Amino acid sequence: MSGELNLKLRFKGYWYIGSGQEAGAYADSLMLKDSEGLPYVPGKTVKGIIKSKALLAMRNGLFSQNEIDALFGVEGSSITGNTDKADIDELSTMGILSFSNAQLPESSRSILVGSDGQNKSRFLYRLIQSTKIDEKTGTAEGGSLRSMEVCVPLDLICSVSYDRESIAVRYESEDKFREKLDMLCSLVSEIGGKRRRGMGQCTMEVAE
Repeated sequence: MSGELNLKLRFKGYWYIGSGQEAGAYADSLMLKDSEGLPYVPGKTVKGIIKSKALLAMRNGLFSQNEIDALFGVEGSSITGNTDKADIDELSTMGILSFSNAQLPESSRSILVGSDGQNKSRFLYRLIQSTKIDEKTGTAEGGSLRSMEVCVPLDLICSVSYDRESIAVRYESEDKFREKLDMLCSLVSEIGGKRRRGMGQCTMEVAE
């Protein structure tokens, strides 16, 4: 039997998750969007950032490597045998937790992409321009002007599903598991690209 918790991701300022696409004269880099033009954070990104916080917590004795491997899974392979005919042993295992994409809640989606046929998703984005400064002259280098599409501050919801039996074996109750997950979420302070420019500052918590 599966269980599910929702995580609320709240961005405090502009944030950026790149799509890897360009848009000609409009922008050199675009935000990642779904089929309706709405921004989202991939589930694997959410999982990765929370796992990184679990590894940080492990250094303080709050998690064990075994617990992290069980929750998030193990990825990788090992090479055995001689170098001429080495055997590759796959070590990849699925974790107990499964993360959905972090998306706008349905109430917000219905306003932005409603039944009136007017898609208002364009109002969520801003264009930021930057240029490289020559350290010797203090002036902008020719051809260095770049434009990047970013998203305005908003709240996203990510669903975390898990096997209740596996959680029961590892924790005394789902409430205790929730407390540990909420603790990891409280350590998250930024997500996405261009963090050195101050983007992606956020908070995360287990939603009620």
